[in-house]
Amino acid sequence: MKAFNAVLEAFPGSPKAPAAQLRKGFALLQMNRKDAGINELRQLIKRHPQTPEAAQARTKLNGMGVRINPVTPGPR
Repeated sequence: MKAFNAVLEAFPGSPKAPAAQLRKGFALLQMNRKDAGINELRQLIKRHPQTPEAAQARTKLNGMGVRINPVTPGPR
């Protein structure tokens, strides 16, 4: 986890950033930190939508039955 965070913090524009974020999201899911893993994958899709890693994140979220864009309550 520390290595993924180091890459994401030190080199956010790096071509390796999407891969690090994808692996971080998968690692969080494996550690039973479901909400954090889902959030990480959603952020990946938002930041790097056209990458192969974003496609993998979408596939994973869809397979879990999770909405890619969470529903946010509107103004009342």
